[in-house]
Amino acid sequence: MNIQAECLTTYRAIHSSGPRTARLIRYVVLHDTEGPTAQGAAEYFTAPESGGSSNLVVDDNDCFRVLDDLVIPWGAPPLNTSGFHIEQAGYAAWSRAQWLEHSPTITRAAFKASLRCKWYSIPPRVLNVAQLRADFAQHQPGGGIVTHATISAAFAESTHTDPGHGYPIDVFLSRLQGFLT
Repeated sequence: MNIQAECLTTYRAIHSSGPRTARLIRYVVLHDTEGPTAQGAAEYFTAPESGGSSNLVVDDNDCFRVLDDLVIPWGAPPLNTSGFHIEQAGYAAWSRAQWLEHSPTITRAAFKASLRCKWYSIPPRVLNVAQLRADFAQHQPGGGIVTHATISAAFAESTHTDPGHGYPIDVFLSRLQGFLT
């Protein structure tokens, strides 16, 4: 597994909200694809009916860049402009054990997230609902790691619960911090 490999640019998401500056990126937002492969989700984002997008889509074997870092995805409002969005192949209904069976997906997402933490000065900390609300209201440097479920709970602009209660966010964070050191 070469997690440091460049992401493939085979598929380009059709939905975006235009450019942004690096200064605006304050969060890494974690999602799941509700599907088994990164390629399937990346291809789906090319369709008008997809209704969404992210920056990267990863699985055990691949990474697809569907939007550049400085393009605003339709990922999880209101954190589209301020979030770098990573879709992970998997399901919100998965248990912790099922997610851990796909350890390379988590590792790949953590590596890609660690790069963004370095490049955009995003603190390697997971924010809960109250912390996200307070941080987002500040409109200044801060930020951290959040899930789509946390954003939904904080702002009620979506009903998504991904990547689910079973997602091992502690494992993700540990791997991300390992890459940072």
